[in-house]
Amino acid sequence: MALPKVTPGTYNYGAYANPTPIRYKGGQEAIGAAIGQGLAAAGQMIGQKKKEAKLKAKQDKAVVDKIIADTYSRASKEAREQNAEQVMNFANQAGELELQFRNEEIDRDTYIKKSTAIQDGLQNLNLLQELEKNIDLEDVSPSIIKNQRSFENYLLQKSLESNSAKRIWNGEEGEWYIEYEGVNTEKLDVEEVKNLNAIPDEAYETRRIKASEIAANPKNFFEIQTKIDFNDEPMVDLFAKTAKVFDKTMGDMYKTGVVNGYQVLDEDAAADAFAKSAQVNAIYNKIGKDVAEDILDEEFTGSEEQEAEIKRAISEQVIGYAEKQGNKAPVETTARPEKIVDQAKERTGMDLRERAVAFDRIQNLKPGESIEIKFTGTNDFRKENYIVGRSESGQIMFQREDQEEPSVISQEDLIKEFGVQSLLVDQKAQQAGLKF
Repeated sequence: MALPKVTPGTYNYGAYANPTPIRYKGGQEAIGAAIGQGLAAAGQMIGQKKKEAKLKAKQDKAVVDKIIADTYSRASKEAREQNAEQVMNFANQAGELELQFRNEEIDRDTYIKKSTAIQDGLQNLNLLQELEKNIDLEDVSPSIIKNQRSFENYLLQKSLESNSAKRIWNGEEGEWYIEYEGVNTEKLDVEEVKNLNAIPDEAYETRRIKASEIAANPKNFFEIQTKIDFNDEPMVDLFAKTAKVFDKTMGDMYKTGVVNGYQVLDEDAAADAFAKSAQVNAIYNKIGKDVAEDILDEEFTGSEEQEAEIKRAISEQVIGYAEKQGNKAPVETTARPEKIVDQAKERTGMDLRERAVAFDRIQNLKPGESIEIKFTGTNDFRKENYIVGRSESGQIMFQREDQEEPSVISQEDLIKEFGVQSLLVDQKAQQAGLKF
């Protein structure tokens, strides 16, 4: 069946189709007044809300500033001076967190959790500053570091001291990390490292260590073992004190030499003897291994031969601080032998051999013969040249150049003048067959 055809009709909708305009009493002026009053009321509400918003912002700022100041002040003086940026970061985080909580942007549990993390960060930062006070690199250089563990600790402390190490806060873990450039000791020979510039680039590698681990075992990270040096102050003090014991107990026994009239110490003999003492043995038990490795450059074996070598090295150092000079050396009582003066030589100018030859020639003169002898002595033989001869009757005659006639000299006076008495005694003894 076909649907009926619908066409617009002439239905009268009455007042709905032709509404009558509303007429206000008072005309257009009343309408303007009503609108003005409404706008004024709305303006007052908006102004009030702005005032309230400004007041709240001011109050919020006061609270946030107080939280920031309180948080900043809880950090140690060292932390504020050396890590000012990080401390202020914590303080600002605490202020922002307080504002979020006041505005109900985060719940109470989140607020407490994050607030606690900030407190932990500051507290651990303070702890980190205390740990860094353990750094002691005075007189320490890579060339005297004893082992690899100590070398690692040296690099960590050097990084902290120079502020090249990074201090990284992990809020989720509530942990501080120290990040620095360490060295893979498998890629270098620590014994050959003389300074940091000698480390090859490929040996460096980044290391991260929890600050809590350092706090739990600071010795593992700050202790540096160095090679002993006999010139170090502790060694000098030890050897000097031990030397005083040697001076009291053995010193005088080994002052056997004499220099400038004073007794002096025989250092070699003293070192040999003192090496066997209880004092040296005690030092050996304390640093014997170090002496072998650091001074003698040997691997410590503990053998008897090595022990003797180490004790001798220790003893030599001790003796080096011992008193070297003793009392004035005693004067020898043995009288010095008197100098024997050859009177005949002074008188004649001839030594015994020359006089013996001359005397023998005179003795062998035959009657009527003569010889010339040059004397330089005194007494009767003042002149250099003498003519000595034998007269026809056998007498010994001598004549100076200024004499006109010769003089007679007896055999006894001739023997005395030539000082040949001892020679004549020896000759008689030989003739008699006597042996001396």
